[in-house]
Amino acid sequence: MGSDGSAFPSEHQFALVVSIAEHGGITAAATALGLSQPAVTAQVRAAERALGAALFTRTREGLRPTTIGDAVLAYAHRKHALKRALLAEIADVDSGRAGTLNVGASTTPGEYYAPVWLARFHAAHPRVDVRLWIANSRTTLKRLTNGLVDIAVVGERPELAGVVCEPILTEQIVLFVVAGSRYDRRVVRLDRLREATFVVREPDSATRAHGLRALAVLGVTPVHLMSVSTNEAVIQLVEAGLGIGILSGRAIQRSVADGYLAPVRVRRWSCERTFYLSRVQGTQNRLADQFRSFVFDAP
Repeated sequence: MGSDGSAFPSEHQFALVVSIAEHGGITAAATALGLSQPAVTAQVRAAERALGAALFTRTREGLRPTTIGDAVLAYAHRKHALKRALLAEIADVDSGRAGTLNVGASTTPGEYYAPVWLARFHAAHPRVDVRLWIANSRTTLKRLTNGLVDIAVVGERPELAGVVCEPILTEQIVLFVVAGSRYDRRVVRLDRLREATFVVREPDSATRAHGLRALAVLGVTPVHLMSVSTNEAVIQLVEAGLGIGILSGRAIQRSVADGYLAPVRVRRWSCERTFYLSRVQGTQNRLADQFRSFVFDAP
């Protein structure tokens, strides 16, 4: 409200004040804007009443802003600049050039595959704030259906109403031990596996589920399981000699190359799993659409 209770000057009134200052008078400003002089005069006087101060003073050269008039002009210019910036930001978000993209990923794709996708996406969209949320598959899908992430990559096909998914890549889940273990460099008999301790991910992990199903196909039901919540914890425990690990082959690739871990060879072992790019059906998100394209174009 103005000092006399009048409404604060409108955007139109601020624009008239700017035009008068630029043209040096009401008549010239009215002509430039295609308005009548009385109409412009009435609006400027209304603005002055609202602010409780004169905005212009008359000189030989025409109307000139008062000190308060200069302050009003500065405010009007800032407001106009903010409006333009807001409209530009909205246009960028609508076009997919800016905004925030929340990507969910289960642990293995989040740690070993998503970094490559995100790096390429960021290079093409430097003004997009990309946030990566890593958890096990079940937690990641909950985040997706609750709207906390816009798109998700998980290690098991979602069986949820309203969630659509696309297969994006496959990988092998492997058994492995510390290098030099008694299970290293030989084909391990199934009865030996039944006696072993297995170091696995937590119960909601797709990696764990796939690995234990593959063992069950061979007739092996582990008696001793040690569960931990991260891939790195599994690797460290296996390196310490605590048992046989079950993880993505990609997760242990570097440790095998460095000679710290070794794959366990078991006849008829087969454990391939697929990663799925998942979204809530019917949602419209241009950034998620563009991220999907980067995932499918990734080498």
